[in-house]
Amino acid sequence: MKISNLYTIIILTLLFTSCGGDDELTFPSKYVYSKPTINDQGVYKVTNTEITKLTGSIGSFALDKKIYKDSLVSYINFIFATGQISSFELISPTTLKVTSIENGVSISQEGTYTLDGNKIMIDGNPIITLSDDFSEIVVCGELAILSGTSGSNNTRFRYPNFEICATTDPLISVQNIVDQATGSTRYDTISLDYVNMIYRRQ
Repeated sequence: MKISNLYTIIILTLLFTSCGGDDELTFPSKYVYSKPTINDQGVYKVTNTEITKLTGSIGSFALDKKIYKDSLVSYINFIFATGQISSFELISPTTLKVTSIENGVSISQEGTYTLDGNKIMIDGNPIITLSDDFSEIVVCGELAILSGTSGSNNTRFRYPNFEICATTDPLISVQNIVDQATGSTRYDTISLDYVNMIYRRQ
C-alpha cells in the first residue's frame, strides 16, 4: 500500500470518528426540558358517535385556537411549574430517572425502560422519542379545546385541556376524549393540537 493511500485512510477514519462522537447514546445522559412546539391537527365535529374533521370555516374556534397558540409557551411552562416532568436521565440501557417539580420540591423516581428503534418504551407505551442524533428527547402532549354542554340545563362550555399523548392518531385521540366524558357532559366540537415537549441533552 502506498504511503499516500494509508495517510488518506487514517485521516478519513479520524474524521468519521470525531463526527460520530456526538451521535452516540452514552450513559448516563440527562435531558432537561427546553421548549414546546405545536402541530395543528384541526377541529372535529362530534355528532352522537360520529366524528368528522371540519374542512371549512371553524367560526369562533379560530380565535380560540389563535389565543391558545399565542400563549402556548406560557401555558405549557405553567404546567411544568406546577408538577410536570422537568428532566429525564437515561442512567443505563434499562434504567430511567424522571424528575418532576412539585410545590417547589424536586422529586425523582427511577424505573425501567426498553428501546424500540428511537422509541423509549415505558410500560409498553411509546410516548417518548429520541432524536436520531440522541441530542433531544421529545414527549408528545395533546392540547384540546373542548366545547359542548353539561348539566340538566345543557349549559354551554368551552375550555382547554392538556394530557400526555396516548396515541398520535388524531381520530383516536378525539374518540378517547369523547369516550371519557362523564355524567351529563357531551362534547360537540373538539379542537386538537399535538404538542412536542422538547428536552435537550446536557
